[in-house]
Amino acid sequence: MSAAKPAQERLRQAIESLRTDINRVEFWADALEGLAQPIPDYQATDHLSKHLLPPQQQPGKDSH
Repeated sequence: MSAAKPAQERLRQAIESLRTDINRVEFWADALEGLAQPIPDYQATDHLSKHLLPPQQQPGKDSH
């Protein structure tokens, strides 16, 4: 049985390596699928203007 132990360990390592490779392939397949999708149309809104500061007055100019 002692001769089978190294073979069993190599098989265990090979299976673990295969699982790691499968996970990596699935990750990249999902990433590429997401990148292959068309970019959705951009709907511009004016929400940013609510957060902008009002324009500053120039020094020396009369605000009347």
